[in-house]
Amino acid sequence: MSKSAIKLDSNTITIENYMSKSLYAQYAEEREGVETIEESWGFATFKRLPDHIYLQDVYIIPSMRGQSKGTQLTDAVIKIGKEAGYTRMTTSVVPSTPGSTETILKMIHLNFKLFSSQSDIVYLIREI
Repeated sequence: MSKSAIKLDSNTITIENYMSKSLYAQYAEEREGVETIEESWGFATFKRLPDHIYLQDVYIIPSMRGQSKGTQLTDAVIKIGKEAGYTRMTTSVVPSTPGSTETILKMIHLNFKLFSSQSDIVYLIREI
């Protein structure tokens, strides 16, 4: 059974079918119910919720950071959300984790706004 995936090619985002996923993507889908966009340099995981799409994780290998790769993956999830009829995207950041300040600043740069916070989690939201 083929699955639909987002493939980033240079600056173009296209949807194509693929037959296999990494073990991590299979695990995340089975264990957490998330979808995964994977590239050789990083991945993003996201969930389709009833009223919005949730960007769960973005990871870029250290040698590729600072090249807008995280933005490319975020844009791919936005494209999926728009095509599915969503108008909002949320994400969250745990402030106590290393690099969280940079992540929050990057998300604000990508038009996310503070939505709420609880304990050690900051929730951000944006219109898509």
